[in-house]
Amino acid sequence: MAQDIDNTYSPSAVSLPWGAKLLEMIPSIGRSRKDFAALASNDSSDISGYLVSASLLALIIVACTMFWMMSLLIFKLVGPRRLCECGFRLGLAGNAFEKPVDLRKTQPLADALALDNGKVAKEKCEPQFDIGIPTQSTDLSESDIQTFDHNRQMTCLKEALRVERRVKRIRITALLFGTILIVSSVLFDYFGLSEVRDAVRTSKSGADKVGSLALQSGGLTTDMLGFATSATETSNLVLKDLEKICPNANANGGSVILSNGATVDVQLLIDNLALSITNLDDFSTRSLGDLQQALTKFNDMAADSEDKMEVHTFLYWTGIVSIVLFDLIAIVFMVGVIQAWRERSPVTFEILLSWMFLPFFSVLIIATAFASSTLGIGAMINADFCSGGGGSTVSTGTEVENILSEIGYDRDGSFYKTSSYFSNGCTSESPTKFADELESGISTLISSSTTFRSNLQNYELPLIDQACGQAQGTFSSTLDTLRTLDVTLPLMNAKLSAVKSSLECSRIQPIYSKSVDDAVCVQGMNGLSWMMITLAVMSLSGLIMITFRAGFYQVIQYADIEEEEDFSNVKNIEMSGCEDNFLDENCSSFDDVSFNEPRDNDVMYDVDIEEGDDRSEGSAVSEGNDLLIDFSSPQNPAFRAKIM
Repeated sequence: MAQDIDNTYSPSAVSLPWGAKLLEMIPSIGRSRKDFAALASNDSSDISGYLVSASLLALIIVACTMFWMMSLLIFKLVGPRRLCECGFRLGLAGNAFEKPVDLRKTQPLADALALDNGKVAKEKCEPQFDIGIPTQSTDLSESDIQTFDHNRQMTCLKEALRVERRVKRIRITALLFGTILIVSSVLFDYFGLSEVRDAVRTSKSGADKVGSLALQSGGLTTDMLGFATSATETSNLVLKDLEKICPNANANGGSVILSNGATVDVQLLIDNLALSITNLDDFSTRSLGDLQQALTKFNDMAADSEDKMEVHTFLYWTGIVSIVLFDLIAIVFMVGVIQAWRERSPVTFEILLSWMFLPFFSVLIIATAFASSTLGIGAMINADFCSGGGGSTVSTGTEVENILSEIGYDRDGSFYKTSSYFSNGCTSESPTKFADELESGISTLISSSTTFRSNLQNYELPLIDQACGQAQGTFSSTLDTLRTLDVTLPLMNAKLSAVKSSLECSRIQPIYSKSVDDAVCVQGMNGLSWMMITLAVMSLSGLIMITFRAGFYQVIQYADIEEEEDFSNVKNIEMSGCEDNFLDENCSSFDDVSFNEPRDNDVMYDVDIEEGDDRSEGSAVSEGNDLLIDFSSPQNPAFRAKIM
C-alpha cells in the first residue's frame, strides 16, 4: 500500500496506562481477547465468545461475593449454638456476644485476674462449665472448698476476658473496614468517576470538533463537486467538438495547410487536449463523491456520539448518590459499633440496624459487587482496544481497521482510508491522496488548454476553418468553450486545496489523539480501573462489616441469658457436684424444679428449685444434651447440679 506521511506533523506516542497493563496480564476464557473486533461482528456467537473471554475477573468478583453472602445466610439460619459446636466463635450468626459477668463496675478483668484468694470481684462469677469438683467426697476442708471456688472464678474471669478481647478485636475490625469503605468511596469519586467524567467531556468535545471539521470539509467537497460536474460537462462538449473539428487533418497525417502556405499540426493539439480531459473526467467526480459520503458519515457519527454521551450525566449523578448512600449506611453501622462499645446502644437502634439497615446494606454490597464486575468487563474491553493486541504504548489503529473490516467497509473507500489514516498517526495511505492526483490532472488540463488556444491563436482562425473543411467560426466556438473551462478549473483547484488543507494530519490527528488516545485510553482507562478496584474494595469491606455485625450489639451477660430448649418437664436430677453442707446423700433429691420464660437470648434459663421450705434461684445452661444448674441460697452458698 502506498504511504503518504505528513512530514510537517509527528504525533507523539502515548504510554499504555497502568490499568491496561494490569488487565492485559489476566488470562482469558475460551477465545483470545486479542480478537477485539468480534464485538462489531454480526454473529452473536462471536460477540458472546469475546465477552466471555473478557469476563474472568468479573466472574471471580461475583462468585466470591455471592458465596460469602450465602455463607452468612447459612450461619444465620444455623444459629450461634450450632456454630459454636462446630468451632466458629466469631459471632458469625450475627448474635450478641456473651460473657459470664461484667466486672467493669468493680475493676478491669485483666486486673481482677491478678488477684488471689477468691477476692477477684465483689460480684459472683461462675463458669458455664464443670471444672472438676469431686462428686463423692465427704472430707473436703474449708481451704479446699475455697480453692475450688477460686479456681471456678478464675476460669470464669478468663473466659470473660477472652470474650471481651474478642469483641474488642471484632469491633476494631468493623470500624477499620468501615473507614476503608469510606476512603475507597472518596477514591472512587476522585480517581474514578471524575476521571471518566472528564474523559467523556474530552471525547464529546473532540466529537464536536470532528463533526465541525467534517461538515466544513464536506461543504468544500460539495462546492468542489459542483465545479467538477460543471467542468465535466464543459469538457465533454469540448471532446465532442474535437472529434469532428478537423476531418481533413486525418487525410494529411494530422496536419493542414492554410491558404497562406502555413502548416498546422492540428491533430497533435487535439490529441493532447483530449487526453488531458479524458484522464480528469470520471475520476474527479467518482473520487470527490466518495469523499463527500465519507465526510457526511463522519459528521453523522460525531453527532450520534454526542447524543449517546449525554446519558453520562445521569449515570454520573446516579453513581454519586449510590456511593453517598452506601457511605451513610456504613457510618450508621460504625456509630452502632461505637455506641455498643460504650454500652449506650438503645434496643430500638439495634432493631433498626438489624431489620432495616442491614438488609439494605446487604443489597448495596451485592449491587456494588455486580457494578465492579461490570466495570471490570468494560475496563478489559477498553484495555484490549487501546493496547492494539500488545505493546507498551497506546495503539488503536489496528483495532479501528479490524472493526471497519468486520462491519464491511471497503478498504479502498474514503471512509476506511480516512479512519485508518488518522487512527494510525498519519502513517497509512492518506485519504486525500486522490486529491494530489486530481490536482495534477487539473494542472495538466489547464496547461493543455492554454497550449491549444495559444497555438491556434497564432493563426487566422477562418483560415484554419477553411483548411479543416469546417464552416467559419467552428474553431472560435470551441475556443469559447475552452475559455469557460479555463475559468472553472482554477476555481476547482482552489477548492481542492482547501479540502486538502481541512484534512491535513496536523489538524485532525491531534483531535483524534486527545479524544481517543488520551481521553478513552488514558483517562477513561485509569478511571475504569479505579472504579473497578474501589468498588471491589467497598464490597469486600461491606462484607467484612456485616460478617462481624455481632460487634454492633452490646455484650450480654450470662446472668441475662436463656436457652431456647424446653426443659419445663424435666424432673430427674443427677448431682454433678455439691459443696458445703450439701455434701451428703440428701443433696440429690428435690421437691420441685421449675423453668421460667426465656429472656432475650437463646442460651440460658432462669431456674427455681424448691427443697422443702427452701427455695433457690439460679440459672440453667445447655451443655451438649445435658442441662447444668447453678444456684445459691442462704443455706447453700454454692451448688451445681446436672439434669440428664
